[in-house]
Amino acid sequence: GFPSLAYLPQYLSFFAFCVLAHRRNWLEGLRMSTGWFGLGLAALASVLLFPFAFSGEMFSIDLTPALENAFADTISSQTTAYALWDACLATGLVLFLLTAGRALLGREGAFSRFLARNTYGVYVMHIPIVVYVAVAMRDIEMDHMLKFGVAAGIAVPLCFVAAALVRRIPGPSIGL
Repeated sequence: GFPSLAYLPQYLSFFAFCVLAHRRNWLEGLRMSTGWFGLGLAALASVLLFPFAFSGEMFSIDLTPALENAFADTISSQTTAYALWDACLATGLVLFLLTAGRALLGREGAFSRFLARNTYGVYVMHIPIVVYVAVAMRDIEMDHMLKFGVAAGIAVPLCFVAAALVRRIPGPSIGL
């Protein structure tokens, strides 16, 4: 099930938060110290919660028991730890990437304006494009991380080109 219904509240809350943040210029006020805090939160959650979420034991990397009962329909301390880890990781990394990205890539040019204009379109359209690229590559024998990198190298530009093309369609704006 992709996208997962379990993530719908997180997706909706991130979307609503980002709309508010944009309207009130909250992102301009984020300092790099906030980004470092977010990275620390993600790292701490990964050290403390990830092993427990996947093995049932603190500071363990034996994933076998967790994978045998992967994401059962019951609420347990493991599923709670997974939910907390996932939320802390996502929020912490977003804070870090927003501040670090602005610090490192905050210069405006034609390319960054193109990316900025088409980002929402990519957000809306990326799932079918990524799935198509992944399905097209399914029979290619390659190391998984290398395959991920190749797929990302194909899918990301495709998503931006598709969003730019959709934005060029004449007629009433559809919000992309």
